[in-house]
Amino acid sequence: MCADDLRFVDDGRSDAANRALRPVCESCPILAQCEAYAVAAPRHAIVGYWAGARRGVRPRESAIRQ
Repeated sequence: MCADDLRFVDDGRSDAANRALRPVCESCPILAQCEAYAVAAPRHAIVGYWAGARRGVRPRESAIRQ
């Protein structure tokens, strides 16, 4: 599964790299729970690839400094 796979929490990945993660999600036994969590969490609370989709984004450092 994805629990220890850092590819799933890297929000700077390309679309092609994210598509490569989709088969992992599709075969996951907790996909429904993962999706429910991702949808319920505030957009800024989670980042990365959750339940077969890229979720949230981290603010860019330049935006944080403003």
